[in-house]
Formats: sequence, C-alpha cells, structure tokens
Amino acid sequence: MRIGSRFAQALAAAALSLAAQSALAAGDCALRAEKAALDMRVLQTELVVAALNCKQSDKYNTFVHKFESKLTDLGAAFRQYFVRVYGEAGETRMNELVTRLANAAVIRSWDWGAYYCPTEAQMFDYVLWLKPDQLVSFAASRPYIHDHDVQGCAGTPQAPVQAEAAPQSGTP
Repeated sequence: MRIGSRFAQALAAAALSLAAQSALAAGDCALRAEKAALDMRVLQTELVVAALNCKQSDKYNTFVHKFESKLTDLGAAFRQYFVRVYGEAGETRMNELVTRLANAAVIRSWDWGAYYCPTEAQMFDYVLWLKPDQLVSFAASRPYIHDHDVQGCAGTPQAPVQAEAAPQSGTP
C-alpha cells in the first residue's frame, strides 16, 4: 500500500471517527453491564485486528471458544445499550461505533510498525491465560478503553479494575 493511500485512509478514518464521536458524545451513559460490554468490544476489536494483521486467527478462535458464554452475554448487553439509548437509530449508532473502533485499531497497528505483531502475540497469550471471570476487568484495564467514548452512569457501580497476575511467560 502506498503512503499516499494510507494517508487518505487515515483521513477518512479520522473523519468517520469525528462524526461517530459527535454522535456518541450526547452524554448517554452506560449501565454497569453495558459499560463492561463496551469495554469488551474495544478489546475484542483489538484482538480481531491483530488476528488479521498478524496471522493469529487460531489464537483468536481459541479466545472466542474459551470465552464464548461471556462474549455472548456481553454482546447482548452491547446491543442493549444502543437500543436503550438510541431506540430505532440504535443499530446505525452501534455500527458507527464498531467501525470507529476498527479504524482506531488499524491505525494503531500502522503506528506501532514492527512492534505491533510481537506485542499483540504477547497480548493473545495473556488473554488466553485469563480465567473467564477475569476477562471483564482485564478489558476495563486496557489503554484504549476510552475509544468508545461512553461513560458509566453516575451512581451505578462500575466493574472494578484490578491488576491481574501475569502469566509466567511474560505480560503484554
């Protein structure tokens, strides 16, 4: 891919991101399960982009299989947020966010260059080491968690973010 082409894609992604950001910046907060689902979507998007860019599809499939029940529950809460907050426009708003998260993850992969795939391979190893009850707090601890731009509702207890013990082979 040519540099000019990458720049054009980055500009298009930034424009889409700004449009989606202003659409989501309406101050509509997420309930506890919805916030956990939004956080998980950021992590899952990061993993999907890494799987595609770094030939880690087997690890991604293992992730989905290991956490299938948790991902199904969180997927329902993710959809519920958009239905609750945006009503009939919920699916459109949800798709805008999913696209924005993917664009942000792809741009990060470009920015990281040669460090991207080795770093994401370590992250896959770490995620696959987690127990299902640790997944939500791990997702909430990720550095890109604010990519979804949705705050938890005031007065609604949010999932605690806890440091997880690292696997013996290293940490992300």
